[in-house]
Amino acid sequence: AAGRFTLEDFLKSMEQISRMGSMKSLLKLIPGMGQVAQAMDAMDGMDPDKDVKRIKAIIQSMTLDERQNPDRIDRSRRNRIARGSGTDPAEINDLLKQFKGMAGMMKDMMGMGMSDRLKAAQQMQGAMMNPNAQMAKVKGSTKQQTDRNVARDKKKQERKRAKQQRKKNKRK
Repeated sequence: AAGRFTLEDFLKSMEQISRMGSMKSLLKLIPGMGQVAQAMDAMDGMDPDKDVKRIKAIIQSMTLDERQNPDRIDRSRRNRIARGSGTDPAEINDLLKQFKGMAGMMKDMMGMGMSDRLKAAQQMQGAMMNPNAQMAKVKGSTKQQTDRNVARDKKKQERKRAKQQRKKNKRK
């Protein structure tokens, strides 16, 4: 669909980036991102090129319909995709969460002018440089989850009271 960022688009952009060279060498070329490349070298087991290959395998294990409509991917489809790509279903969940976040950013950036897009790209770069910002997002989502739980419990209590009231009225 026109104007929508799909997993197909995500895969195409990943392939274009990988054609340009290794991720570490590309990061070194971007101003301010050389530190990220050095940090990756310092961390054992963090190889962005392997991650790109894994993400490609996951997306290519999906049907065309799943790539265009990731919301349709339920538990059984996740398990099938995981088997097909040689990964765990949890990795499929992680990819879908990352994709949804990126799709939201892409949607927001569609309405922006060029200068606003550059500012947004700089903010994303800053967020990548500051791992504490990522932790803050996680903490924020926990509060949101708690709020959801409170609202759910409140609704449950209201339904229970309404049911008791109906029973009471029935007896009269």
